Amino acid sequence: PAFPPPLPASLPSSSSSSSSSSSLKARSPASLESVRQSRAWTLAVSPGKSIMMTAFMLYMSGRSLNIFTITTTTGALVNPIRSMLSTRDTFDRLESKDGLLAQKACFVALNLFALSVGLYKLLSMGLLPAKAGDWTGYVQLWEGEEGTTPI
Repeated sequence: PAFPPPLPASLPSSSSSSSSSSSLKARSPASLESVRQSRAWTLAVSPGKSIMMTAFMLYMSGRSLNIFTITTTTGALVNPIRSMLSTRDTFDRLESKDGLLAQKACFVALNLFALSVGLYKLLSMGLLPAKAGDWTGYVQLWEGEEGTTPI
């Protein structure tokens, strides 16, 4: 038995395609600017979405020095630095006449916070010199002059 051909989910009609193309042409510059601003804010807060996951991974990797801990900590340090260095490229396609200074500042601030999570991991592993005992190799010892004095 022959089955009838399946019907498409939505049949294209000439009136619907012309109305969608006219709605794209009818968009005002203000609405395009608001879409740009919205996408820029979405990009700006994207580093903040991975901070908790990175912190959990660093916590689960432990404090001992092994390949997993080194790899995780290196990723936690390198990725925010790489993101901050490519801030201009990240926001290039969304650049507008108003500028995106607030979005870029938020992006850099969240990347700095993510970097601080990685630095805290280095500190907790004892790899950052943060205590006075870490600097004792640079302290010059006082050597008094020895001699006798007549009485």
